[in-house]
Amino acid sequence: MKIQPLEEADLPECAALFVQVFGAPPWNERWSAKAVARRFDDCWRTPGFFGLLATSEEGIAGFALGQLEQWDTRRHFHLREMCVALEMQRRGVGSQLMQALEDHLREAGVGRIVLHTARESDAQAFYDRCGFHTSAKMVMMSKRLTPNG
Repeated sequence: MKIQPLEEADLPECAALFVQVFGAPPWNERWSAKAVARRFDDCWRTPGFFGLLATSEEGIAGFALGQLEQWDTRRHFHLREMCVALEMQRRGVGSQLMQALEDHLREAGVGRIVLHTARESDAQAFYDRCGFHTSAKMVMMSKRLTPNG
């Protein structure tokens, strides 16, 4: 397994993997390739973007991406997306990616990683095992602006 900084040229393959992984159970989301490409382009162009790419002999095994954000006297990293190929899940790829991300961010002086994930999911259990916790101070809120919003 090789883990390296994600480059713009990697985004199309990452987008294809994202559509495959999040279109499968338990997510069953209906991402189009065009929508993911736009989301990843938005992420790439956000100041403070950073991502890691995990590759194996078979190709892309997974990725993690997000951006650095200033927060009062310290910097946080907002992990926007993390994705591991279906056939590579539960084989340590996600844990290796997270460890590499943490190591890089610590060296950069980042004090915290924040993220959103589905409640009571395998993803939440994964982040729990990686040492994340549900914040007692913060809550994610949303408001629909359109019927399909």
